[in-house]
Amino acid sequence: MKKLTLAVLVLASLASVAQAETKYEAEYGQCTKAAGTMNNGVMSACSETVSEMAKKDINTYYKAIETKLKDYDHKADLLNKLEASQKAWIQYRNMHCALSEMIAAHEVFCLMQVNAQRAEELKVLAE
Repeated sequence: MKKLTLAVLVLASLASVAQAETKYEAEYGQCTKAAGTMNNGVMSACSETVSEMAKKDINTYYKAIETKLKDYDHKADLLNKLEASQKAWIQYRNMHCALSEMIAAHEVFCLMQVNAQRAEELKVLAE
């Protein structure tokens, strides 16, 4: 029963976090609002700006995680896993957004979304 209660609490907290507007969404909204009329140029420029902000955060959080892992007993193994997961994520991001460009959304918008999501994931690990 305790496990079920804990699972429900964890899922509820994850759902509330997922629904909260991230700083990346807020920045994109402010950028597009400031531009006035929405068009492909505005979408691309705002997506690129927010994507760059997320990439800087990814680097910051990644370095914080590296520092954090140096205090663990199996630091070499953990650092290898961190590096492997980041490389796999980069490959996923690039392929996913290339596919998205072909069938759904502009690649630059996809990159912004995926970079922002990764920054949020790494932020949690860095804490």
